[in-house]
Order: sequence, then structure tokens, then C-alpha cells
Amino acid sequence: MSKRDQFIPLIHNYCDRWCERCRFIMRCRVGVEEIKRMKESEEQEEETAMVNAVDAVAKNLKNVLEMLEKYAKENGVDLEQLKQEIDDVEEEELIYTQEQTQLKEWGMQYLKTGRAWFAKNELALKAKEDEINQNIHMGIEGTAKEGRALMDAIEVIRWFLFFISVKMDRALHGLQSEWFEDDDPIQNDANGSAKVALDAIERSLAAWEVIHQHFPNHIDDLIDIFVVLGRMRKKLMQLFPNVKEFVRPGFDEPEFYTP
Repeated sequence: MSKRDQFIPLIHNYCDRWCERCRFIMRCRVGVEEIKRMKESEEQEEETAMVNAVDAVAKNLKNVLEMLEKYAKENGVDLEQLKQEIDDVEEEELIYTQEQTQLKEWGMQYLKTGRAWFAKNELALKAKEDEINQNIHMGIEGTAKEGRALMDAIEVIRWFLFFISVKMDRALHGLQSEWFEDDDPIQNDANGSAKVALDAIERSLAAWEVIHQHFPNHIDDLIDIFVVLGRMRKKLMQLFPNVKEFVRPGFDEPEFYTP
């Protein structure tokens, strides 16, 4: 069996959790289970679907644990010892540096500012949607493409609003671990989490630029968003100097690229 036909080990650890858009969903055990869950949910009543969704989460967790145990066994990792080391670290109070604390604060600031912008401009977004639909109806060339780009930008921003803060926190937590110094200087969880957060920030920046193109008069509000995203990006690069070198399973490996 070629690598193109296999599940990619641990690919779900450093992804954006957006299974519906992932080109590797059929190469990811968690992704395949998610497809099954969604298909089953479509065929069930709402109440039954909610119960089964909880069961699906438990099943996915079981699958992840089984994959982790298999990976650990193949690579000589003592999971019990690792768990004890993690427990020892978590029992200690985490102490962040001023720069790390600032990054965490920026993550929450971005979440609040982004949410506030959408709440404030709900009517403006609806008016823009109506304008685009009217232009499509009138047959104005390029309008449909323009509309899709705007909707995609909105989806990207909303998907990553909370995600960025979570992944940055995980990366910073990784730096607190006593066994972080024993990890590979590049291929470690802190760098992996930071890279996922960095990718989300860069995609969000691009998406907000699309918003700016459609709402140029909102620059006073949008500038705060661009500034905090830019600050987070720069600080992540400083705190995790090897972040760009981290190789995410599948996503950063040419042999797994789809044709």
C-alpha cells in the first residue's frame, strides 16, 4: 500500500479542525469518523442525533487514544511516565513571562474585537448581501465570484475567532513543561500548536482584508483588528523562532500532497 492510500498518523493533532474543508479528510481517522457521524445525523431525528453526537465524541476519543498507544509503542514512548510528568507540571502554578502574558491577552482582545465588529455591523453585512444578490440577478459580471469571496472570508474569520487563542494557549503551555527542554528543538508540541495558530492568524488577516475591500469606510474599526493580528503574528515568531520549520503531518509533507 502506497503512502497515498494510508491514514496519515497524528495528522489531526496539528490541523484547523475544519474537517469539511480538509483535503486530507479521507486520510485522517478522525475525519473519516466525522463523515460517518454527519451522515448518520442527517438520517436521524434531532434528539436522537444529539445523543449519538455525544456517543460519537466518546468514540472519536477512544480512536485517538488507540492511535496514540500504537504510535507510542512503535516509537518506544512510555505513556505512563509521560502522563506522570504532565501531571507533575499541571500541579504547579503556571508562570508566564510578560511577553507570553501579553500574547494571551492579545488573543482574548482579538476574540472580543472580532465579535464586536460582527455584532455592530450585522445590518451592513445584510445590506451587502442584498446588494450582491441584486447584482447577480442583474447579470453583472464577476458579482457571483465577489460574493463567494466575501462569504468565504466571513466563514474563515468566524471559524478562527476563538481557535487562535486556544492554540496560542496550548503552545505557551508547552513552553511551561519541564520536559520541553528534552523535546526535539523543532518537532515538539509547542511549535506545532504555534504553527497552527500562526496559520490561522495569517488566513484571518487575508480574510479581514476582503472585508476591508467591501467596507472601506470601516477602516477605523478594522485597523484595531489588523493591528492585534499583526502583533500576535510577530510575537509568535519571536517566542517560537523555529515555528516555520515544524513539519505538520501530511500538510507539510510533499509525499502526502494530493495530485
